[in-house]
Amino acid sequence: MKNKKTTIIIALILTIGIGAYIIISHSYPVVLVGSQLISAGDFREHYSGAYKYYRNILELYAKDAAVLNADETKKEIERAVLDGLIEDVLIDEELRKTMSAADLNRIVEERISKIENGEKISKEASVLYGFSADDFKKRVVIPQAKSDILGNRIFLENGNFEEKLKELKRNAKVVILIPGFSWIGEGVVLRD
Repeated sequence: MKNKKTTIIIALILTIGIGAYIIISHSYPVVLVGSQLISAGDFREHYSGAYKYYRNILELYAKDAAVLNADETKKEIERAVLDGLIEDVLIDEELRKTMSAADLNRIVEERISKIENGEKISKEASVLYGFSADDFKKRVVIPQAKSDILGNRIFLENGNFEEKLKELKRNAKVVILIPGFSWIGEGVVLRD
């Protein structure tokens, strides 16, 4: 009887500890794309980068950045970030159907090495997005490289990248776990 109580207490403590870690580290999912998860942490980091980018652009062109504080604007940025993250997953999944992970990583690295300029990218990433060079590469450069690779493959097959992306979205099984957003097969929309 005592062993059973001890086991239950240990299991309860472990469950609470793991749950607390998941919540504190923002590792819980906010979107399911097929079998892939998009975590709250990834969403938050992308949103933060997008918000800072728009703020910096508005300030650069002497526009009033206060417009970014409006709830509608924040929701639209969140919607666009969710849509972009889902597209990144769909593009990655489509590329992995036609090539191995090692080949994809090699092609991505080759593409990135052509545009990388060390210190310059690091400074631009920090100033525009608030990302470190590594975060900028992970969150912006690599997804863009994958999009370009898929676009080039489709072009070589006489296809249309935008149409392919629409098809991927239509066929995607997406569940958005954040209140206020829905997936309609074409993208993320705001819900009342």
